[in-house]
Amino acid sequence: MTLQLKALNRTTTNKSRCPGLVFRPGAPSGTDNGKPHICCYIKDNLDLVDRLPALSRVDLGYLDMFIQVYPHPSDDFFADPPLDESSDSAPEGWEFMAAYGDKDQKKLRRRAHGQHISLVHEVLARQHRRCLYTAILCGHNIRLLRWERGGCVVTQSLDISTAAEGFCTFLWHFSHASPARRGFDTSVGWASQEAETVFRTAITDHVAAQLQVEGEDLVKAVSEHYEPGNVKILTVLGYRLPSLPVNIHNYIVSRPVITPTHLRTRGTRGYWAIDVDTLDVVFVKDTWWFHGNDGPEGNLIERLNRAGVDFVPSFVWHGVVPTTSTEDGRIYEGEHSGPRRVSLSRQVHYRLVVGTVGYGIQRFSGTSELLHATYDVFHAMIQALAKVSMLHRDISVGNIIIVRENAQPLRRGYLIDWDASLPADEEGNVKWLINVAFRFKGTYMFASRQLAAIGDSSHSRLQDDMESLLYVILYCAFLWLPHTAPEERLKTSVYMMFERDCAERGIANGAAKLSNAVSRIHTSGFDWPPLFREWLDEALGYNGPQHQERYQDKWDDPVHLDTYWGNFLKSHESDLPVDDRTEHDNSRVAGVEDPSRKRPRESPSSSREGSAPPPKDQALRISPAPPPPEDDGPAGDATENIDPPLAIPADTSKPIRRSIRLLNKLRMATNSVGEAATLVRNNSGRPQRRGEVLGVIRRVVQHNSGVLSCSSVLICIRSSSNTRIIE
Repeated sequence: MTLQLKALNRTTTNKSRCPGLVFRPGAPSGTDNGKPHICCYIKDNLDLVDRLPALSRVDLGYLDMFIQVYPHPSDDFFADPPLDESSDSAPEGWEFMAAYGDKDQKKLRRRAHGQHISLVHEVLARQHRRCLYTAILCGHNIRLLRWERGGCVVTQSLDISTAAEGFCTFLWHFSHASPARRGFDTSVGWASQEAETVFRTAITDHVAAQLQVEGEDLVKAVSEHYEPGNVKILTVLGYRLPSLPVNIHNYIVSRPVITPTHLRTRGTRGYWAIDVDTLDVVFVKDTWWFHGNDGPEGNLIERLNRAGVDFVPSFVWHGVVPTTSTEDGRIYEGEHSGPRRVSLSRQVHYRLVVGTVGYGIQRFSGTSELLHATYDVFHAMIQALAKVSMLHRDISVGNIIIVRENAQPLRRGYLIDWDASLPADEEGNVKWLINVAFRFKGTYMFASRQLAAIGDSSHSRLQDDMESLLYVILYCAFLWLPHTAPEERLKTSVYMMFERDCAERGIANGAAKLSNAVSRIHTSGFDWPPLFREWLDEALGYNGPQHQERYQDKWDDPVHLDTYWGNFLKSHESDLPVDDRTEHDNSRVAGVEDPSRKRPRESPSSSREGSAPPPKDQALRISPAPPPPEDDGPAGDATENIDPPLAIPADTSKPIRRSIRLLNKLRMATNSVGEAATLVRNNSGRPQRRGEVLGVIRRVVQHNSGVLSCSSVLICIRSSSNTRIIE
């Protein structure tokens, strides 16, 4: 890659190919050390990158873009359509993913593309971004990719040995573009030293009140939410309100407690935050909302609050981040999309602020707190249906928090994350009109037996949420309540009841849950505390097959379970163990929640590496929280630590007057408009056939020499005979 780097960094006395940008080697071509082959940084961040350990991947937090290099054109995962000047559509039978070569060659291509996707996810997880630009160089052919939460756009390949001008023009425009045009989220800024002090003090007080700890334990707990020198300000413009100072609220944040772990997600981050105006501790949910639903989650939270639904978060504020949405949702069929019907969903960058701030249910202290907190959540479910006709539909470990109120000994349970909820009909049911195995909305490992079945088009009901809550309690009991079951027995029960359905979706179909409902095969042999076993056996009896007369119709009417549960807690209020939490030897014990909410993994290195604060206005970092105080991290990741500090370059760009003149000149050359196949996310509901490929179409402009203004950067791609430009 020496020649490529030399060409990219080429400068003369008065000119530079990429002013302000520097390209450096990351990983040698053909190797996989978790870094791109060629990394692009702004010059102001080089000092910070140079201070990092050689094996660290923290430098991915400072990347502007990267290039993957492969030796031969056949290593390209994509295939351009045959050129046909007489038609704008792709030829029949054309496949966008390359299909030539033997089995080994196809395997290498898939592996290389999977590595590329993994790097993109890592960069997006480490930076505040709206999109990311990358490139693939296969032999002498190069193509550009634009990644966002709605999918990925891929250009036609360009032969740089005969027509390098187009790629050089792109680099020139990219180097002169502002951070916003290069894909960064400019609604995030650095907090002052005074704001950092306010944040640290308020978070420390709230952690002490919630956990009732002090000394070193308190310092360790605070470090989940705060890292010195890495404190930022998030701005939230009120939803559908004019951009006036009174409608803009600011929140101080540091380390997220929730970070995305997959590229094909909403990219959700969650922060304990401080409201700049009131100095209250709040929770900020930063996510990419699927536009076109009934409305953002904040609207529903407001409705629940107004209706008096207990044990749901208190609404504070919400809004859409300006100018940060993916492409408008479109569905493409027929000639341009090949053999599959595909769609591109529009996602909007959205922030929700609530005043209820606590810890996940997996941090419960004992049997009493577990049963009381989940009973609170049970009431939230029933009241939401009764008062606003809404079903939550995503009851899981990750969507229940416990909050200590007024220094009470037991924390209360709250049901959060209502963005998967739907209105219920007059009978309290939500209809599934599609195959739930492939379009399941919720957390599959806690799905009810009915919703986990393939092809089940029956109703989603309150009883399904009740069953999911029962599985949450059982999951917590397996991992954090005292019992003496052998390690293998515990692993088998947890895998069969919760993990197998996720790993083998479409095969297991909730069979283990059904077997346990009939025979208790996976819950027998666990000597939990006697009172908990009494409650569990009765609840499983309500939910199981109605072959016993005393349980008939008990599950269909939630009043029966409500009455039993409430009376049980009252009669055993002083008898239930309060502090009997136990850590068992299992890979899930270390605080794993919903699989989609696990923290990103990091290479074997200190989780505090590179934590020195960067110079102001040069980088914004995202640092996930360390493991909870009582946890040592997932046993399955024993050699991997939680991510160290991350980074984002700030605005250091200059006016791009020359590029504007070039843009106007090249636009005059536009002479036709057509369509070209690109790659976006597949929302058809079918499994992806070639790894984690996102798939399909965007409009392009086709002309002999042209430039396109993408929402983030100017791109010019030219081939020997024509040009394909992303719109």
